[in-house]
Amino acid sequence: LEGLRTVVEATASLGVRVNRTAGFHMHVNAGNLSLQEAKQVAQAFIKYEAVFDMLVPPSRRKNVNQYCLSNVTAVSSACDSSYVADGAALHDVLETASSLQELVSIFSPSRYHKLNFQNLLNTGGGKRTLEFRHHGATSSWQKVEAWIRLILLFVQAARERPSSQAFKDSTLVDERFERFFEWVIKDRELHEYYTGR
Repeated sequence: LEGLRTVVEATASLGVRVNRTAGFHMHVNAGNLSLQEAKQVAQAFIKYEAVFDMLVPPSRRKNVNQYCLSNVTAVSSACDSSYVADGAALHDVLETASSLQELVSIFSPSRYHKLNFQNLLNTGGGKRTLEFRHHGATSSWQKVEAWIRLILLFVQAARERPSSQAFKDSTLVDERFERFFEWVIKDRELHEYYTGR
């Protein structure tokens, strides 16, 4: 990370400024990600998308930014339209995907979703990655480092410890935030950092 830190700090020292139209996209190597692990990452993200929304600027929350659309909204559209899909239904529809192509078409039908799975379909020379498009652009090393650590811990936890259940719809986002850091991230410094923001 030291090389990246040097670049970010040099950018900041040059007075480079960002605005809300720009994003900070992070790619995580998914070259050996199995279908089941991809489902687990998708299910965990759906479960905690509202928490991720708390960690980013308002311009990148919910389904308001055309370049980082809600994965929850995408998965909801794949559910039976006769009722409003709850967290359990979203979890279940992802579990029923029988191929990576089907999972990608449900979870991120375009690359413009908060968590883009389109790169998982790369064959040949393309790199298979999970692309996190959620964070706003920044020239702050502290924000960059915290986000990188958070995303890597999130992906590792989702791969190793599947999200067993969705939250009840009545679970408040503040409680989800606490469970996210207690059950998934398990990093006191990151919890303190994001609590203070």
